[in-house]
Amino acid sequence: MKKRSVTLSIAAVIVVVVLLFLFVKGLFLKKEYDGTVTKVFDGDTIMVKLNDNSEVCVRIWGIDAPETGKNGKKGQPYSQNITRYVENLCLNKKVVIKRKDISYGRIVGEVILPDKKNLGQEVLKRGGAWWYSYYCSDPVYAQLEQEARKSHSGIWSDPNIVPPWVFRHKESLEREGKL
Repeated sequence: MKKRSVTLSIAAVIVVVVLLFLFVKGLFLKKEYDGTVTKVFDGDTIMVKLNDNSEVCVRIWGIDAPETGKNGKKGQPYSQNITRYVENLCLNKKVVIKRKDISYGRIVGEVILPDKKNLGQEVLKRGGAWWYSYYCSDPVYAQLEQEARKSHSGIWSDPNIVPPWVFRHKESLEREGKL
């Protein structure tokens, strides 16, 4: 009797592990998601409630926007302006996310707005972000950044603007007491 109980317990664990694996595999294999934007964290990160009622954090692919202030620290110039711009474009609206990657527990993807425009490209046009060339080789993104630079739009109106990856590195050095 006891041996049968142990065998059933092991079988139950195996079934649960297999089901969990299939669920996780399905989530990570899925390439496209539909949902509603419920929060805008900053110019390149949003929260989306998917049609199945789960919520996912989405890093907008191809751009890197100025960092917002966190933990009482001051953010970068233009970060609040571009966050408001992204809110105006997508907050409480239906979007399609075309997944490119998963990084730091977030989906990294193109966000397609209800009017079929690409959110990352709209932010670049506005001069609200850098083209993140390390992760995105799409020439459209490069062109949009160049056009925003030429017209001195948004961040490009400031000749001393610091890219967010430099800002983040400086912050981490300060936290470690190296600056």
